[in-house]
Amino acid sequence: MINKYTLVAPLLLLGCASQDDLMRNKADLVFRSAKEAQSVATCIAEHWKTYAQPGGETVPVMMREMLGTYTLTVSCNGGKSCKVAEVTPALDNQSKTTMYTIAIGEGSYISAVDYCQ
Repeated sequence: MINKYTLVAPLLLLGCASQDDLMRNKADLVFRSAKEAQSVATCIAEHWKTYAQPGGETVPVMMREMLGTYTLTVSCNGGKSCKVAEVTPALDNQSKTTMYTIAIGEGSYISAVDYCQ
């Protein structure tokens, strides 16, 4: 018989992942867009910033650009990364967004990534 804590323990360990650890895992979602990477990344950041954490504080979103690739990170649970979206340029001014996540209840974050494509 499987103990219910056997199923929960791996999720708790994942909650302590760094951004690099999170991005080493297989991507949760991949989107393709006809829009340029900067436009998609800016849109995602603006939407993610509007979400509130428990207690009413807005979600801290960090966006950085390196060689045309934009990495967006949402920190939670003591400053550890729990959501990462990487927006990379593709051919003909298009882009690809890869989303990595460990948190439960991702609906609004995923909807924002999908909307911005």
